[in-house]
Amino acid sequence: MFQRLRKLFQSKPVPKVSHPIFGELLLNQGANGPYWLHEAFEDTGGVTISIETRVGELPTEQQVRFYQEITGDEQAMYERVRARLSAEHEKMHRKIVPSDWRLAFKLAGIGVPLDGDILNPWDIAYECLTDRTRFLYTCYFEDGVLSHVSVDT
Repeated sequence: MFQRLRKLFQSKPVPKVSHPIFGELLLNQGANGPYWLHEAFEDTGGVTISIETRVGELPTEQQVRFYQEITGDEQAMYERVRARLSAEHEKMHRKIVPSDWRLAFKLAGIGVPLDGDILNPWDIAYECLTDRTRFLYTCYFEDGVLSHVSVDT
């Protein structure tokens, strides 16, 4: 009996892989299915990356390309979300975003969609640097278009 209880409460090891582009990835189970997670830690200044997957398959070449295209030109990516981020920032802080947006925001995370297809749901997150609040502004895309922004305080 104790052996069965022990098996029931033993935690299963989380699958882990080392990827040449994404770094160390841990396989997680989310509400919408499995995903790989590269967690950035504050001291590394990196970006948290989640990569949608089917039954734990490794990230595809299309997902690598998606990630590189989105993160390769941070200015272009910011321009895609600028209006909505600025509006949310002004609502939260009662201040406009400086002309150099990097004084107010820092890229903090990206969700890479299944198959690297921009039409599948994905997101990108920015950490707010204003007043050292560290709010997280997450921009959600559906069908390749920004659908909404959430703010985690």
